[in-house]
Amino acid sequence: MYKVTYTLDGCLLVSGPKPEVHSVLVAHSMIEKRIGMNIPVAKVTAILSTLGMQVSVQQENEEHLYKVEIPTFRSSKDVRRKEDVIEEIARIIGYDSITPILPQCAQIPHLHTALYNARKIKAYVAHTMKLSEVENYTLFDNSFIKKIGYELENELVLRNPLTEERTTLVTSLIPHLLQNVLLAYEHHEQLGFFEWARIFHKKNQAIEEQKVLAGIVYNKKILDFYDIKHQLETMCATIGRTVVWKENKKKPWWAASYKVIDAYVDNHYIGTMAQLSEQLTSHFTKGQVICFEFYLESLLSVKSQVAKARPLSTHQLQSLDVSFMIHQSVTTEKVASLIRNVDDSITNALLIDSYHKPEWKERKSMTFRCMIYGTDGVLSKEDLEEMLHHIKTTLEGYGAEVR
Repeated sequence: MYKVTYTLDGCLLVSGPKPEVHSVLVAHSMIEKRIGMNIPVAKVTAILSTLGMQVSVQQENEEHLYKVEIPTFRSSKDVRRKEDVIEEIARIIGYDSITPILPQCAQIPHLHTALYNARKIKAYVAHTMKLSEVENYTLFDNSFIKKIGYELENELVLRNPLTEERTTLVTSLIPHLLQNVLLAYEHHEQLGFFEWARIFHKKNQAIEEQKVLAGIVYNKKILDFYDIKHQLETMCATIGRTVVWKENKKKPWWAASYKVIDAYVDNHYIGTMAQLSEQLTSHFTKGQVICFEFYLESLLSVKSQVAKARPLSTHQLQSLDVSFMIHQSVTTEKVASLIRNVDDSITNALLIDSYHKPEWKERKSMTFRCMIYGTDGVLSKEDLEEMLHHIKTTLEGYGAEVR
């Protein structure tokens, strides 16, 4: 074997700035926390010294601090920060010698009310109302928006859209649902879709984001407006909320001028249900369309009331119908509450008909069906007539004219 030796011929030239000794200050607690094990101070000092680093140990408030001077051949390449020094210590110790320990995570208990309520609503709309869930784009189809004549307000337009056809964030879920029905209605007698998604608006130079539940129902023949209205009432009842319907104040762009009502819960507006406008209905060759758009985000966090068990009656269900004229300002829920409070045997009061003529001015016609379970047996004809008399007296005290 030959031994090769080298000698420097002349001076050594170094290009670039002159390397300087770099120093960092590392706390012992930081080293142990990052590596995940207890390490003696003497061992840390020995490791760093072995790597050619100058180490001095200081102590402040029961904390050991290492002032590490890193040689130029390392500081000019890969060791500059505290983390680099700790990595060198861990490398010498050996990663295999570190005992794996799961990190501690503080579990903060929180309510799942909103999640469970959302599941209940989706399950009801899908299984009871028989609507199919769809997931549409978050951006409008510009050509379809132009086709249906939807004039956008407070919309958010992307600065760098991926395509010219989709440039605006959705401000309503109805256009996409309408487009879904138009693509398939010719092949079906009845169609129904719903979507739970977010809509976006500009509000005072800020972006307002809302969770919305919207639905659309199409039938080639005829749709029962009041049946869908009752189903939406029951949907909210599944999460323990009572809907009160009131006269529409601001007609949505998609709604007809008739058969349009607003839904309120605890005097807070939550959405609108209406028949589709004549302009939009003209895109269908035949049939009727009813839509609804509810802002239910505020309701999801409301904890449902615990229902009290009530023994079922062993007697036959009986019913009474009562028709009357009353002021238009009186809501359906108010009338139902008045009737239910007449007697404990009245378990429910359902609106089965409502009508208004222009010549009646501020009056409307309503018909309610009272569901009755006798507590001590089937009520006789005389008992029913007496109960009907009490119902009439109660309604007349509220300004009604009972027919």
